[in-house]
Amino acid sequence: MLGVLWALPWTAVGLVIGGVCLAFGARVQRCGGAVAFWGGGVRWLLGHVPVIRRAAAVTVGHVVLATTRE
Repeated sequence: MLGVLWALPWTAVGLVIGGVCLAFGARVQRCGGAVAFWGGGVRWLLGHVPVIRRAAAVTVGHVVLATTRE
């Protein structure tokens, strides 16, 4: 429980980012204790934000932002 509370602020940030990406064609799925967003806007984001450019996936709290579902 403490781990969930510790990551909660970053998880909220990840959910907002993922939610915006949904409007641009991303998909979402709950995976165990995490939420995964992939494709669409997430693919664009991972290809254009300088700090994470060319990453296949990043985690923000308990949220995974990935280029593909795999």
